[in-house]
Amino acid sequence: MDRSENRHYTLEEWQELLKETGERYEYLDGRLNYLGGKDFTSWQHSKVVRNLVGELHILTKGTGWLLLNSQMKIMNEEASEYNYADALIFKSKADILKLSDEEGMVNPYMIFEVVSDEDIDYKKGEKMYWYFAFPTLLEYVVIHCDKAEAWVFRRLNSKSGIESKFHQGLNASIELKSISINLPLESIYNEVELSN
Repeated sequence: MDRSENRHYTLEEWQELLKETGERYEYLDGRLNYLGGKDFTSWQHSKVVRNLVGELHILTKGTGWLLLNSQMKIMNEEASEYNYADALIFKSKADILKLSDEEGMVNPYMIFEVVSDEDIDYKKGEKMYWYFAFPTLLEYVVIHCDKAEAWVFRRLNSKSGIESKFHQGLNASIELKSISINLPLESIYNEVELSN
């Protein structure tokens, strides 16, 4: 399949490409954004995601909230866009839509992305605004993989926009107001060699 930069892809071609190559691409109204193959993340990124998902699992257990990792697509059918995040929190299995033979999240409540210096601007910019197009999204959390830094972007209400809060240092905690838990940065960066 031709994967030239300016080519427009159909949804079916994108799904076929994912199956054929095992690589990951975001689908943005016919455009593809390459995310990588099976080993698409760094060692640092992988450790932070492991710790994040493990800690979220412990903190959300028994709360009624459900947690998924980066294998689940996030689907905005209205905008014809399909994306991936490092972790998702949602309310019920009804928030997962089956499209053809693919499944994807349609009503995320919280989304977590682990970033590096190379993709932080994209994930705190274009990708964040794409995520907040979901009316169910309450909080979007961006966590750096090399520095003890995290940003929480929180929907104030449906009309008044988004607030942001920056957290820095291993003693800091991310307050996830929508589910009433605190996520300690020390747990997220356990066994991670930081550059700051």
